[in-house]
Amino acid sequence: MLVTRLLQLGDIHYPDWPNTSLNVDLKDKHIPTIILAVSRSRAKTLLSSLISTLTNDDYDFIFQVGDLTNNGNQNAYRTCLRHLSYLVRRRYLNDTTKGCIITPGNHDVDRRIAAKHGIDAKFRPLQDMVIAEGWPAFPIAGICARENATQQPTIVAINLNTSLGCGEIRRSPAQKSGRGRSRRVEEVIDSPAIHAQALEELAECLAKQPTTVLPVLLGHHNLLPAAHARVAPYTELLNSGALRSVITKSDRPVIYLHGHIHADPIEVVADPYRSNGMLISISAPALIDGFNVIEITSDDAGRPRLCRIEKRRTCERGVTVESFIDIPLQRNAVAVDVSQSVLIRQCVLGRARQLWRAVRNQIIQAHPEQLTESDRLDAAVRELYYSQQIHVHNPREPLEHWMIENA
Repeated sequence: MLVTRLLQLGDIHYPDWPNTSLNVDLKDKHIPTIILAVSRSRAKTLLSSLISTLTNDDYDFIFQVGDLTNNGNQNAYRTCLRHLSYLVRRRYLNDTTKGCIITPGNHDVDRRIAAKHGIDAKFRPLQDMVIAEGWPAFPIAGICARENATQQPTIVAINLNTSLGCGEIRRSPAQKSGRGRSRRVEEVIDSPAIHAQALEELAECLAKQPTTVLPVLLGHHNLLPAAHARVAPYTELLNSGALRSVITKSDRPVIYLHGHIHADPIEVVADPYRSNGMLISISAPALIDGFNVIEITSDDAGRPRLCRIEKRRTCERGVTVESFIDIPLQRNAVAVDVSQSVLIRQCVLGRARQLWRAVRNQIIQAHPEQLTESDRLDAAVRELYYSQQIHVHNPREPLEHWMIENA
């Protein structure tokens, strides 16, 4: 069993991110010294936890979903990027075995450059800053793909630029005014889109990946409409349907990481005509509210079998695990140890939840030849959980303490 760990960081919007207090009901905001003494800063709490997890935990990839600043403020973008780079540089940016990936958001685009110089030019200053701080360049028209640097790669990280149309000019047809003169109206729109070249390159990239490698896509914008109603023109990703089609037609599980909506839904889109075609969309909250830790578990054959998302959220106690969710991958995969799987299912069939350690001992007593196969029994029970053939009530506990029953 191999576990690949990912860290997903949401929108920052520096320098305007809210530095509110966590545990104070501020009826009077005009006593700053007392407020400072009795409250905890949300920003300091978040940064303290982020420094701790970057120092003490080990991640194969760090993904930042864009919107480092607001309104295309390039000075603020540079400052925020330097702060972020300082946090991750020691263990990640200077470590060739790790991956640090950043993508542009709609608020990172300088509308003045976009209006004067077009699609490519508006991203060049951002790219230059990203490269100068040691991050890999993000794409403009195509994709950028990178595998984790292990002997047997488990992840291919694919960076997509979904902010292609942000800051572009919409020119309405010329209309005659009351004096008979023709007048063309121009307006700046925030229309997220992905370049057609990126869709073509993505389809080719997904097709050539072995089944032991899980594609993880990074983009700024959500592929599905947000849960709250939004009355605004051209704010949804213009060709999100085309991107979803490319993903589900690949007949494999694909993870899509994004931000933008400042909420944290986890959504799964499946293709009923393809047994393994699955899109798992994971949204990061605004960074001030926390971050996501994602673990990909591969089985002994190297196949990605489980995606676990930990929602670590800012609260009065610091940043804690608010909740977690396990999503099985490749549900129709055949278990490696079929005979052991059959023995396990026979023991749990029609019974209430049981301790896995007790079930394993029961199997060994009934089948002494399994005494030397305890590791294979452990692998088999994990396989059954990954494929949802058994239910585990406490999957975060060590395997010995799993409480299992038939699904």
